[in-house]
Amino acid sequence: MHAHTQPTAVGSPTPSRRSASPWPWWGLGLGLSSLGVQSLSTLPTLPGFLTLPLLHPLAPWLVLATGLLMALLTGLWLLHRPWPVLAQACAHTLLGGLVGAALGGLLAAEGLAQRVAVTCHKQVITSTFVLEERVLRPQEEPAWRLRHVHTHPCLSQGSTLQVRPPKAQTSSTPKHIGQWWQATVQLRSPRATVPMQSFDANRAIFISGVDGWGSVLAWQALAAPSSWNVIEHSKTALSNQRLRLADWLLHSLDGHPQQALVMALVLGDQGLISASDRALYADAGIAHLVAISGLHITMLASVVGLAVARLWRCSLRACLWLPAPWVGRWAGVVAAVLYAGLAGWGIPAQRTVWMLGAWALAQSRTVHCSPWWPWWLAVCLCLLSQPFAVLDTGFLLSFGAVAVLIFAHHGRMALRPKRSAWQRALARLQPFAYTQLAVTLGLLVPSAVLFNQVSLASLWVNVLSIPWMSLVSTPLAVLGGLLSHHGLLHLAAHSLDTQTTWLAWVAQAAWSTWWVPVQPLWVYALALLGCVLCLLPRGLLPTPWGWNGGLIWGAALVALLALPAKRPKPGELWVDVLDIGQGNALVLRTQHHTLLYDTGPAATANQDSGLRHIVPWMRQNGVRSLDALWVSHADNDHAGGATTVLQTMPVGQFVHSMPSSHALATLAAQKGTRAHNCHSMAAWQWDGVWFEPIALARAGASSSALNKDNNQSCVLRIRTAKHEHSVLLAGDIEQEAEWQLLRQHPPSRLQARVLLVPHHGSLTSSTPQWLEAVQPELGIVQSGWKNRYGHPHPMVLARYQQRNIMVYNTAAEGALALRFSPEHREWQQVSALQVRRRFWHWE
Repeated sequence: MHAHTQPTAVGSPTPSRRSASPWPWWGLGLGLSSLGVQSLSTLPTLPGFLTLPLLHPLAPWLVLATGLLMALLTGLWLLHRPWPVLAQACAHTLLGGLVGAALGGLLAAEGLAQRVAVTCHKQVITSTFVLEERVLRPQEEPAWRLRHVHTHPCLSQGSTLQVRPPKAQTSSTPKHIGQWWQATVQLRSPRATVPMQSFDANRAIFISGVDGWGSVLAWQALAAPSSWNVIEHSKTALSNQRLRLADWLLHSLDGHPQQALVMALVLGDQGLISASDRALYADAGIAHLVAISGLHITMLASVVGLAVARLWRCSLRACLWLPAPWVGRWAGVVAAVLYAGLAGWGIPAQRTVWMLGAWALAQSRTVHCSPWWPWWLAVCLCLLSQPFAVLDTGFLLSFGAVAVLIFAHHGRMALRPKRSAWQRALARLQPFAYTQLAVTLGLLVPSAVLFNQVSLASLWVNVLSIPWMSLVSTPLAVLGGLLSHHGLLHLAAHSLDTQTTWLAWVAQAAWSTWWVPVQPLWVYALALLGCVLCLLPRGLLPTPWGWNGGLIWGAALVALLALPAKRPKPGELWVDVLDIGQGNALVLRTQHHTLLYDTGPAATANQDSGLRHIVPWMRQNGVRSLDALWVSHADNDHAGGATTVLQTMPVGQFVHSMPSSHALATLAAQKGTRAHNCHSMAAWQWDGVWFEPIALARAGASSSALNKDNNQSCVLRIRTAKHEHSVLLAGDIEQEAEWQLLRQHPPSRLQARVLLVPHHGSLTSSTPQWLEAVQPELGIVQSGWKNRYGHPHPMVLARYQQRNIMVYNTAAEGALALRFSPEHREWQQVSALQVRRRFWHWE
C-alpha cells in the first residue's frame, strides 16, 4: 500500500526552507538587548578609535549605530537567501538584538549627557526655554516641564527640566504649550532614594526623560521663532488641545471626589489620583481600568469605524471607489491614533494603535493572519520607539494581558451539545467569565513581582467593573470631555461614585488581597509555568486524579508564591536601614519579632514615608504586624510616617517620648495598641537578643536644653546573647543629652559596635566624649542628599575619621542591610547600590 503524497509545485520552497516570520524573533532580540543594556552598572567604554572627540559627545555611539545599520542591511540581504527556518530565526534575533543594543546605548548615552550634573546642583542660570507639558499632582501646584533651547555649561541643548512655577501669576506666565520664555532657574540634579528592593525611582526619572529639576525665580515671555516643521506644529497643537481639555475638566469638576479619575479616563493623566485611591484600585484589582486602556481605545475605534462605514454606504459612487468596510476600518485606526495622541501616547495606547493598524492592514489585503502577528509587531514597534519600556509596568501588564487572552482563546475548539434555554443563557456568559479568569491567572505573577500583591477579589470585581466602566462611565466621560458637555461629565463622575462605594467595601475585606513577599527568581519562574498549565485545554495532562492535570499541577506551582519570607535564626539580629531621605527609619528583626524604630518624614499625603517606603518594605519582606513601634520623638522626620503605620498594620506596643495627649498616642489607644514611655521601660529579650532602653532622667538637670524634643529622643541598645554584636540607636540627641547620659550610665551600657549617628551628623551632636564612650566601629547616617541642614557636618565626619570609624550615609549608598550572627565576630553588610547599581544612578 502506497502512501498518498502531495505533489510539490515547481519552484516552491521545501518545508526546511520556508520563511520564518521575523516579528517574534525581532521582538525577542529587542527585548533581550534592552534588558541587557538596563542591567549595566556603567556604560561600556568603546574602542579607542571610536572615542576620539569628534563633533559631539554622542559621536562614538553614532559611529557604532552606523556600523550596526550597515550590518543590518547586509543581514537583510542575506535573509532573502533560502536559509533554513532555524537559521533565519537566529539571524532575525541577532539583528534585532544588535539594533536594540545600538538604540539602547544611544538613548542611555544621550540621557546621561543631558542630565544636570551634580556640580551644578543649586546653581542659578538664565536661559531660554520652551514649555512642553504641565504635570499635575494632588494637593500641589502643577509643575512645568521645560525644554532648554540653547547650550549652557550646566544644561545641554534639548535637556528637559521639571520645575516649580513661580507663585506670582502675571500676564507673561506661560499659558500654552510651545511658548518661548526667558527664565532664571535654580537647578537641581535629579536624584531619588535607593531602596534595597522594589521600585527604583531613579530609573523612572531617567526613563521619563526628565534631566533635572528646578525652581523658576524670574521669567519673561519671548516671541517664538517661525518654523516650518509640520510634525512639531502638529504635536504642539495636539498638546495645547490636551491642555485646554484638562483645564476645562478641572473647572467643571472642581471639588468633585472623582475629578482625578475622570481626568484619567478622558486624558490618561493619572497625576491627580491620590495615593490612597491608587491603593484602593490596586487592592480591588482594577488598576488597569483607571486610565486610557486598550479596551477603551478599541471601543472608540469600533464605534467610529461602524459609523463611518454606515455613512459611506449611503453613496454608491463612494462604495465603487473604496469599499465601505475598508474605509470604516481605517477611519477607526485614525480615530484611535488621534485619541491615543490626545491621551498622552502611553504604552497601552501605542500597543492598541499598532495592533489595530496591523489588523486593518491584514483585512485590507484579505490575508488571514494569526492574532500573534499584530501582537509581536506591536512589541517591536514599541521597543524600537522606546527601548527601555520593556521593564515598565504599563508595557508588562498591557502586553501581558493581551498575550494571555490570545493564548487562552486562539485555536480552542468549543463543543456545542444540546442545551436547555437557561443553559444556553449561562453559556453566553461563560466566555466573559473565562476571559476574566484567564487574565487574573495570567497577570498573577506580574502583579506579585511588580506590586507584591495579588487581588483575590479582582475576578469578581472585574466581572462588574469592566461592563460598568466600559459601557457607562468611560463613554459618558469621553463624550462629556470631547463635546464639552457638563451634564454627561457629571453623570460619569456620579457613576464612578457608585462604583467606588462598593469597591471600598470589597477592598476592606481581609480576604481581598494576598500579599506576596519577595521570592527567589526560580519561584516566580515555576509560578508562571503553573499559570500556563492552568490555562491549558483540559485533557492535555492526565493524572491519576482525572483529566484536570494541568489545573492540579498549575495550582501546586502557583502556591509556591506563598512560601514564607526568610527570617533570622535563633540568636541572630537583622537590622535594615531604610533610605527615606532626611529622617530615621530602621527595622530590627529577630526570629519571631519585628521592631520599627522611627518612621521617617511625611511632608504631604503623597510624600509619606510610611506609605512610600515603610509599609511596602514590610509587605515585601513578609512582615504582617509589628511587635513594637518606637518613635524617638515628635519631629516630623522621625514621626511623620507613624500615622500610616498605625492605621495599616497591627502594632503590639507603641513606645515614644511624647506627652500622652499627643495625636499619635491617641491614635494608638484607638487602635488598641499599648503605649509606653521609653524612658521608663525595662530591658527585655526576644529570641536570644537583648533590647535595652537607655533612660534619660531629667531630675536635677541644670540645662533647660534637656527639655527640647531632640534631647528627649528614645535611646535603644540592642545586643546579641554572646555580647559579640551591639547596636545603639540614639535618635536626635544633642550634646546636652549626650553628657547627661554619660553621667547617668556607665560606659559599658553605652558601648556599641554600630551607632546610629545622633541627629543625622549635626554639629550639635557626636561630641568627642560621646564617641570615646560608645567606641563604635560603624556610624550610620540617615540624611537627605544635599539637604538644607548640611547633615552630616564635615567637622563631625572628621571626628569619626580621626577615630577610624567607618561612616555609612544612606544619601550616598542607599539602604543598608546588616546581619549579625552570634557565631561570627564580623557582621554582613550589604548596601542597595551594591545590589542594584545601574548606569542611571549617580557616580
